[in-house]
Amino acid sequence: MTYLKGLFLVAAVLVSMSVSASQWRTGVAVSYVSGINDVTDIYEDNLEAEGYSVDSFTWPVGIAFDAHYEFDSGMRFGVGVGPMAAIISDEADYYELASNVTIGYTFFPSSSASPYVKAGVSVHFIDGDYVESNDPGLLAAVGYEWSRDSGMMYSVELAVDTAEATFNTYRSGEEDIRTYDAMVSFIVKF
Repeated sequence: MTYLKGLFLVAAVLVSMSVSASQWRTGVAVSYVSGINDVTDIYEDNLEAEGYSVDSFTWPVGIAFDAHYEFDSGMRFGVGVGPMAAIISDEADYYELASNVTIGYTFFPSSSASPYVKAGVSVHFIDGDYVESNDPGLLAAVGYEWSRDSGMMYSVELAVDTAEATFNTYRSGEEDIRTYDAMVSFIVKF
């Protein structure tokens, strides 16, 4: 948790800096999440081992909230919540909601289009029938924003999230999975 305290200290320093033309941008994202299919596989295998007939389909796309505060220098501080994942059936349940705090840099802050990078801490709130535990991880992302000088800004982002959850499985005992291993998001901010 020392890295989490350090990240919040850096974020507090950034927020307290002079911010003459800085601004908050908030919006929603549609995200494809790669690791959630592994969770579905564990649930299917466990339910079949318990004698249930399972026929499921996973839609690994969710909605998320994303916001960042950008300084004149291009430094940025961000927060995000989501996407949410859920497996709900008569036999087993699973819920997951990710959250993150990041710092980053916009390469061309005065331009109408710019690439950016960000990194920070990711914490997932997970509950479910086969969930043993979960650990926070690091989130790293690269993206590209356009229409930055208009009322509605768009971006595409690729992120890697190292937060892990431990699941009880009938086949191999416990198994650690990065539930949101990689994400591709389309983001609209106001």
